[in-house]
Amino acid sequence: MHVESANEEILRKHSKSFNWASKLFPKKRRSSIALLYFFCRTLDDVADEKGKNNSHILNDFKESIINEAVPRKSSNNFDRLHSAYQNLRLNKEVSIHLLDGLISDQNAVLIKDEKELIEYCYRVAGTVGLLMCPILGCNKKEALKFAVDLGIGMQMTNIARDVFEDSNLGRRYLPGTWLDFMTTREIKESSQRPYSDGHQKIQIAIYRLLDLAQEYYKSGRIGLSYLPLRSRFGIAVASNVYQDIGKKIRSKHFDWGKSRAYTTVFDKILATLFSTKCLMGIQQKNPKHTTTLHHHLKEFEHSW
Repeated sequence: MHVESANEEILRKHSKSFNWASKLFPKKRRSSIALLYFFCRTLDDVADEKGKNNSHILNDFKESIINEAVPRKSSNNFDRLHSAYQNLRLNKEVSIHLLDGLISDQNAVLIKDEKELIEYCYRVAGTVGLLMCPILGCNKKEALKFAVDLGIGMQMTNIARDVFEDSNLGRRYLPGTWLDFMTTREIKESSQRPYSDGHQKIQIAIYRLLDLAQEYYKSGRIGLSYLPLRSRFGIAVASNVYQDIGKKIRSKHFDWGKSRAYTTVFDKILATLFSTKCLMGIQQKNPKHTTTLHHHLKEFEHSW
């Protein structure tokens, strides 16, 4: 299979939401978008390989970026990863931040507070927003903070959706300060007792996370004005599809311990139509960023 086709197949197979939105981007940008997805997805798969701690592999790749050399890990995927990094001319420091987030997932994860939550969401998803900007034809520095926010909002949706699955991997991304520092074992036990205090406590924390995500989505949507029109539409659709996942999680029939929220084709069609309406309301030029959203990200901002 041709490399570009293989990348597009990975996108189609692993991200139905973003694959839907990718069809709306200009054709000349789709191959680069698929290549970036391959880059991020491959690293994510290494980080999430069941039953394995792959810190050494991720650290090898991180060192290859720092030293600007081919990684010691020899395989077709890692050769392709290195080529993707070079061909896309990805920001070095931002790529390292992404890898740091994935490396942190290799051991038990117990997010302590909101600061750690936002830092983690920046590392694994805000960074992707930054890496996407030049691919989408946006090179304005002022746009970067908004791109970070959209990535953070999407990652918070992922966390809200995967609370039970993550607990099985020894990971708790909901801040301990929101849950009286429940352990992952206690989360799994609570999933089996839908009327328990623990189950309700987690439900409230999920809603709190979705409320926080809304603040980042709102900022990210304001920043869409920096993108070329076609790219603007594709990103608007992707963000609205993700926000719909949050709506599913909020529905009265959803139980975080029993099911995983997803969007149907009909939901995606509605999100696409709604995005047209949203874009009509984005007229503000040079929008002002809400600085409090990055209160916990000051140590990273020099890289943007």
